[in-house]
Amino acid sequence: MVKPALLGIIAIAATLFGAGPEWRSRIDLKPLLDDPSALHRLRIAYMYDDKPGQVFYLYGDGHLILQQLPTRRGVWADLVPTCTARVSEDIIKDLIRLLIEKNFFDLPEKRFLFLYASAASEEDLHLHTIIIEAEEGRSSRSFGTGTFGKETQSIPPEFAEIEAAIQRIQNDAFPPSKTCRVAPPLKF
Repeated sequence: MVKPALLGIIAIAATLFGAGPEWRSRIDLKPLLDDPSALHRLRIAYMYDDKPGQVFYLYGDGHLILQQLPTRRGVWADLVPTCTARVSEDIIKDLIRLLIEKNFFDLPEKRFLFLYASAASEEDLHLHTIIIEAEEGRSSRSFGTGTFGKETQSIPPEFAEIEAAIQRIQNDAFPPSKTCRVAPPLKF
């Protein structure tokens, strides 16, 4: 039986990231550091299924959005809990520098195909995904922790550092006491 949260993540990814710029294995991020216009077209989405259905969006202009999407299969909502905040462009540029320094696009492109899933907890897989969209295209990296196909999955240290930086931005911008509103789900 496939975990409902896992189905929710798959459905969210398919819905949010279907149409748009062409998918590429890598994107040149260096021009974003010197070209404000290109920086403002940058969009990053971060998801991890420790918080099923939650998607954190970072925009090059410093705009941040945190949405909680439905995780049940076949359920879609016109309005979802949505938090917004803003950080300086320097924080976004620091994240871009980290992506470059840690060679984000040299990390392997892993794909996890779910035809079945075991209910046994030792075979659970927790996905961590970062999607980057810039003027020249869209690229992503996903890694899992846990077991998939009888293999233990882990997150490379470079990805973990990038993920930790994104989580710091998210936690600083959206403390647990922050009040959110409802809004339509974003299409990335």
